[in-house]
Formats: sequence, C-alpha cells, structure tokens
Amino acid sequence: MKTYIYILKCLTNLHVGNGDVNYNVIDNEVEKDPVTQYPTINSSGVKGALRQYFEQTKSDKVTALFGSASGSSSENTTPGSLKIMQANMLARPVRASKGAEAYYMATTKAALDQFENTAENLAKITKLSTNAIDSAKNYRSVNEAIALEGYGVENKLEDESLKSALANLIGGSFAILSDSTFRKFPLPVVARNYLENGISKNLWYEELVPHETVFWFAVMGNDEALNSFDSTVNGQVVQFGGNASIGCGQCLISKLEG
Repeated sequence: MKTYIYILKCLTNLHVGNGDVNYNVIDNEVEKDPVTQYPTINSSGVKGALRQYFEQTKSDKVTALFGSASGSSSENTTPGSLKIMQANMLARPVRASKGAEAYYMATTKAALDQFENTAENLAKITKLSTNAIDSAKNYRSVNEAIALEGYGVENKLEDESLKSALANLIGGSFAILSDSTFRKFPLPVVARNYLENGISKNLWYEELVPHETVFWFAVMGNDEALNSFDSTVNGQVVQFGGNASIGCGQCLISKLEG
C-alpha cells in the first residue's frame, strides 16, 4: 500500500463545524484537532467532500474508491479501496500590524513536525527539517521586522533549506511561531442572520478558517486506486464543509511531489 500527500489551499473562507452544542459567545465553532487544537477537517468530512466531487464528475470509480453509499443495505455494502486521513492545518494567514505585507502565513513547529512525520514515514517524502527551530521562539522568513496583530516576530529564520521548502508549500512570507504566540490569534468570527420578511429572527455567530489557509491530508491505497484518485482531483477545486451557498469551502487540491 502506498501513500500520497495532498496540499489543500483554501481559496475562500472555510467552515467545517464540530457538531457540538455550546453556550459560548461563538455558536458554531470549527472542528479542531483534539491534541493540537489547530483547525482540522476530520477524515469523514474529507472523504465525504471528495466522494461528492467524484459523483459530480460522473466518475464510474466512486464505489470502488470510496465504498458503498451511506444507507446502502448490508448485503450490498462494500468497502472502498482508499484510506483517507484527516486534513491538518499547515499554516494560516495572520494580519500584519507591521511589515510590508498585509498578512503573513503563520505556522508552528508542532504543525510542521506533524506534516513531516507523516510525509516521511508514510509517503517516504522528506520536505522539512525543523531541528534548528526552538519551539519557544518566533521566527520570520523576511529580513525586515514584522509584527502580527501587535506581536513582534523577533528572530530571522537563517535555515535557507527550510525557508525554501516552506516557501514552496505555504508562500514566501511566513512566520514560525511558538505555540503560545500562535494561540493568541483567534480565528475570525462572523455574524450570521436569518431574515423573515425583512425581520431578523435569529442572529448567531460562526467561526471561520480564513481563505489562504493551507491544510494537508494523506490518502492510502494501491497503485490503481491512487492513480484513479489523483487523475481526478489533482489540480482541481473541491468544496469542503458547509455554507457552500455563500461561497465557503472552495479549496484547491495539489499533490505533494517527492
């Protein structure tokens, strides 16, 4: 069994709800990884979105790759040939309060290590080495001093190999932040409203993953299944999560090359 790694870039804002009922100020929060608490798209959500895309393209490989449709009778149930993992955040944009750019892509050593461990151990691809990164410090890829929403990024990243590899994955202007700094930047929240005859009937607040955020996910299978999957989704835009009617969830999928 082989593994392909895919990069998922949000072209629009994304909302994948966690399904929990909560009594916080934010009514609908996005799905978070239970360990890192970074935004994520759980594996069933990734698989469901990809299956729907294959169905929309009228592919004859839907059942072979993804298994029987939900609700199929037990007598006709067949498993799919692909194993699809959850999509983990690699980096997300954070507004700049100082610097030449409007925003910089922010990531952490933990997020990079999670990506590299899977890429190296499952896909046999080595892209990143964070050995020179101190997880308690903040690093910037650019020469000039920058600040993200008021927090200065004091150290310049000197590792040119890591800088080049990350630039190819998430863009050339980025910051590798300590986990404590990264958590100071909450996800954006928007107010949603339901109108009935022009009268507000229900106001609620929803958390979003901002556009330009980069996720990654792994797909496992045999050569035939992976090639069929790759030829259909690589380089394509697929809709993930909810709020499709207001443009959320449009994501570009690209295969990570070794």
